[in-house]
Amino acid sequence: MPTGIFNSQNTVGIREDLSDVLTNISPTETPFFSMTPRTQARGTLHEWQTVTLADAADNAAVEGASAVAASGNATTRVSNRTQIFSKTLRVSGTEMALNLAGRSDEWSFQMDLKAKEIARDIEWAFVNSTAAAAGDVSGDSARRLEGWGMADATNATAGFLSSNVETLLTTASDTDTRKNMSETNFNNLLQTIWTAGGNPDVVFAGGYLKRVISNFSANATRYASVDFGNKTLNSAVDVYQSDFGQVKIMLHRNVAPTNLAAISSQYWAVGELRGLQFNRLAKDGDRELGEFVTELTLCDYAPAASGKLIGAASASGATT
Repeated sequence: MPTGIFNSQNTVGIREDLSDVLTNISPTETPFFSMTPRTQARGTLHEWQTVTLADAADNAAVEGASAVAASGNATTRVSNRTQIFSKTLRVSGTEMALNLAGRSDEWSFQMDLKAKEIARDIEWAFVNSTAAAAGDVSGDSARRLEGWGMADATNATAGFLSSNVETLLTTASDTDTRKNMSETNFNNLLQTIWTAGGNPDVVFAGGYLKRVISNFSANATRYASVDFGNKTLNSAVDVYQSDFGQVKIMLHRNVAPTNLAAISSQYWAVGELRGLQFNRLAKDGDRELGEFVTELTLCDYAPAASGKLIGAASASGATT
């Protein structure tokens, strides 16, 4: 080490070098919640009806014959519960007065974070396998909405997507015999939904199954991708041209790695009992208080028009 030199290690009073850059890479996209139209819910139990036609059959009447008595088509009531979503923030008076790096106003900064967090929580609830629950205030249990049923890779009966299921498991509870999804498996699901009366137009998949779709053998003729120009290699699949219509392929971080959702988007809606509100709460000391709150539910007006594939491998050769 050189001697006789006054250097930075001996210096007192060097100013802190803290950049104004503040990085947050937490995902904020909510693809399903963002694309789904809103409707008005007017009660904590939101209901709708479905009806089906009689199967097509031979129909030839004899000239002059009397009208034949027949029963009408009964409707079926379907429902979901509203769920309250809330995020609170509390910021001390001291924190509000500080000179902060990366943000000029701690209160506004925290509000922005909480708004993004509540949207992510709603998206997660829509995809999850939680069953609808009425809740019990006296028992301190919350109302819960029923979601897609995509969080559990071994349960074909959970959630709104369970009318049509393509299962890649030897048994319903088996987690060790998953296999890679093939293009045939993918099309089997679309065909099952189509046969039930649906027209699937959006598929949600996690990272690995999205890659599997992108590597289907027929992608040269079946896929339409965004053109980024000659300088960029684009391997993403945006639209799959199936025998049952075009299907948009979308990445989704909350869909289980071994699952895939195929929906007919025209039959879905978000039922809002209370839209997103921010309430500045009364001061109870040396701090500022606030709360985001919304109450809503998931509406699937035609459960048989969507479906899911479960139990695929989450990586090449993987079983978990």
